[in-house]
Amino acid sequence: MRFGDVINYNGGEFVFLVATEKIIYLAKIANKELSKNLIDQRNKVFTRGCKDMVYRQASTAWCFVTLCTEEFKERIAHYGTPENECSFDDISNIIGNLNFEDQNNIKKEIAGDSGVSTILRELIKDIAIQES
Repeated sequence: MRFGDVINYNGGEFVFLVATEKIIYLAKIANKELSKNLIDQRNKVFTRGCKDMVYRQASTAWCFVTLCTEEFKERIAHYGTPENECSFDDISNIIGNLNFEDQNNIKKEIAGDSGVSTILRELIKDIAIQES
């Protein structure tokens, strides 16, 4: 399994990010309706000049990337709470792969997002993304 593989797990679609001996990091792919709602909400929070805007922007709710891979267009991959207590046996059903652009965007967003755990940012920084 490699960064950018899409898997079925617990009835949902997830992007495999990285794994340690104890933790597998996955990004949840939301359905189109939820994706649209979160994108709209993020746009409101990031464009309004409210007094707690910086605090709101640091929320893990906005830790997502809008996907452009054909099979997942108009959907987001949410990486804000990526730690999963699953095993590789649970996630062995690879159903697709994200394209180079999506993989690059996820890696870049995670690396620069203070809302993400330092451990995940460290694990992801040296991943080499290759065009398929």
